[in-house]
Amino acid sequence: MWKLRNKKGFTLIEVMCSFSIFSILFLFAVNLKVDELKMGKINDDIQNYTYYIDAVKNEIIFNDDNNDVEELCEKGKMYLSKNEISENQYEADLKKIGKTNLNTYPYITVSELNENGKMKITLKLYTDIMGKEKIFVCNFTK
Repeated sequence: MWKLRNKKGFTLIEVMCSFSIFSILFLFAVNLKVDELKMGKINDDIQNYTYYIDAVKNEIIFNDDNNDVEELCEKGKMYLSKNEISENQYEADLKKIGKTNLNTYPYITVSELNENGKMKITLKLYTDIMGKEKIFVCNFTK
C-alpha cells in the first residue's frame, strides 16, 4: 500500500482560491466607491438646484413687482446655463434669463394666480439628473 505524504505549505489551488476571493472583494469595494462618487455628484446638483430656485423666489418676492411677474409668466420657458446655477447659488438675475439653448435642461417656468388681491406664484425648475427629468416646484404668495 502506498503511503500518503503530508505536504507542508500551500498548493497552487489554495493560492488561486485566495487570489480569486481577494479579487472579488476588491472589485466590490471599488464598485461601492464609484457609486459613492456618483451619489455625491447627484447630491451636489440637487443642492445647487434647490439654492437656485430659492434665490429666484427671493428675487421675485423682494425685488420684483406684479408687472415683472406677469412678464416672466408670458416668457414661457426660461433656459438657464448650468454654470450660472453652480457658480451663483445665492444670486438670480431674472433679467438675464432668456430663450437661448432651446430644448435643453435646466429651464424654469413661472405661473401665477390672483386670489383676493394676492398673487400665488409657482416656480418649476426642470432638470435632467441621470437621464431622468426631475422637477423642483416652489409655491409662494406675494
